[in-house]
Amino acid sequence: MKIIKSIIYFCFAFLLIGLFFEIFLHTAGILSPVMKIDSRKGERFYPNITINSLFMNEGFGLSKTNSLGWLGKNPIDRIDTDISIAVIGNSFVASQQVFTRNKFLAVAEDHVNKELSDFNTSFYNFGKKQVQLGEILFIKKEVAKEYNPEHIIVFLNERNFVIKKSSRMVPYYEYKDDQLVLNSSYNKSSTFRLYNKLGFLSNSSLIFLGYRVKNKLRNAPKILFDKLYPTGESEDNDVKGQTISISPTDKRIIEELSMDDRVIFLLDLSTENASQIRSLVDQSPIINFNKPLMAMKNNEVDPYYWKVSKIEGHWNNKAHKIIGKELGENMINIIKLDNSSNK
Repeated sequence: MKIIKSIIYFCFAFLLIGLFFEIFLHTAGILSPVMKIDSRKGERFYPNITINSLFMNEGFGLSKTNSLGWLGKNPIDRIDTDISIAVIGNSFVASQQVFTRNKFLAVAEDHVNKELSDFNTSFYNFGKKQVQLGEILFIKKEVAKEYNPEHIIVFLNERNFVIKKSSRMVPYYEYKDDQLVLNSSYNKSSTFRLYNKLGFLSNSSLIFLGYRVKNKLRNAPKILFDKLYPTGESEDNDVKGQTISISPTDKRIIEELSMDDRVIFLLDLSTENASQIRSLVDQSPIINFNKPLMAMKNNEVDPYYWKVSKIEGHWNNKAHKIIGKELGENMINIIKLDNSSNK
């Protein structure tokens, strides 16, 4: 009888401890899943949550997702008098290393609205980690159809061309038989079927921890300590400066994007790499951050350098301020030009 009682007490204590850690990890955001998998749109942020992003190598950011599973303001809340600008891209657009108010999109929005007080201009963030060109085209089509913004900015850097294709569960366009074809095969995979069956458990921090440890035992310290573990945050910048090689698929996607007169290409590329993009674009405006970022370096301020870890990574706070103003100035000119041509 004593043995049975001891087992019951142990199980009860184990459940209480598990519940405590589940609540603690989830509430603190130290190790809580922030992505879900939609059967049609693939990996998206959980809607209406606060994401605490603590990167020991780079910085700390605090972001909120909207009801659509994107960072920042909700594009469906716009009013007819707004000038809406959708910005699509990878982790440099998501900018989870800094607070929302310090992101280059917020800086650009403030600058435009101060200079163009007759308009109400809003920048909407459609950025997430490791987005490749095939997925960018899918997101662009979704954004254009469902939210109909006045301008669609597509951000590109070396990472879009150099990174190897990942096993992420997302829809993307590929080039087959001389045409772009949507590949949504992820939603037929065994992993996605398992996710659907156990979807009610997908938001558990402890289960998320166990899943990550199971699949990557050699990286257990990083997984266990998650955002507190000081490695790997600069992976999106480790290809900076490499000469890009544009595949036939990427070439066709860029040409397809440029066919929409609302699209503006935003680049963080060397002059040589940017010229490759320019050769594929017809009338679409191109804004390249290379010049202001190089000016920062010439003034001995590295836009990718994080003092806390003494390494290079994503744009730091000073860079966000500079490129935000640069983007704002360019958008002011584009908005003025559009307004004058419509009169």
